[in-house]
Amino acid sequence: MDACNPEMALKSTSAVLDLYQSSSFQPPSFECSSFKKKSTSTLFSFLICSLMSLGISGISQSTSTLRNITRFCQGRRRRRRRRRRRRRRRRRRRRRRRRRRRRRRRRRRRRRRRRRRRRRRRGGGGEGGEGEEEEEEEEEEEEEEEEEEEEEEEEEEEEEEEEEGEEEEEEEEEEEEEKKKKKKEEKEKEKENQKKKKKKKKKKKKKKKKRRRKRRRRKRDGS
Repeated sequence: MDACNPEMALKSTSAVLDLYQSSSFQPPSFECSSFKKKSTSTLFSFLICSLMSLGISGISQSTSTLRNITRFCQGRRRRRRRRRRRRRRRRRRRRRRRRRRRRRRRRRRRRRRRRRRRRRRRGGGGEGGEGEEEEEEEEEEEEEEEEEEEEEEEEEEEEEEEEEGEEEEEEEEEEEEEKKKKKKEEKEKEKENQKKKKKKKKKKKKKKKKRRRKRRRRKRDGS
């Protein structure tokens, strides 16, 4: 078929979309009868076999065409992946912040311990009243440093609690999204089952009608 050149039309994604959305576009009955938009693989096969039904040759060989079609199909998957990546990045950032804070705390404590040791060494050489005054000053400084450490630890604990709360909220959101997805899928399955049941009922009714007609005809012919 020369109405649509596969080398020209199928290499551009817009051309494939135009074909997909056109009124003359009808899927073949063999492969794509169970077409569902939610499934990427079925949409992919639907597009390919539908384009093949239009008489476009070489679609299975053209890798660029297949790539272009897969781009249409993978919209939802990409969005989900992006959301997951964002959440992972946030969690990693929070973990890094916690590690940095812990390292800072350790460094501060080490520095304070070193200062205390130095002061004690220096203070050991003093004699009489001067030594007592120095000891009192050192004790006051140590108390102040301990209070500062406690305040810093409390602040860090509060920050960690806030971060943990944010992580829990994100996890809850993910769970809610998964639940919504499952509900949607269940509803779709129920709809499909109902349709199948209706079709079966219709078939049974038709069969019954046919049987009744046959019986009536036989009775008429026999009489």
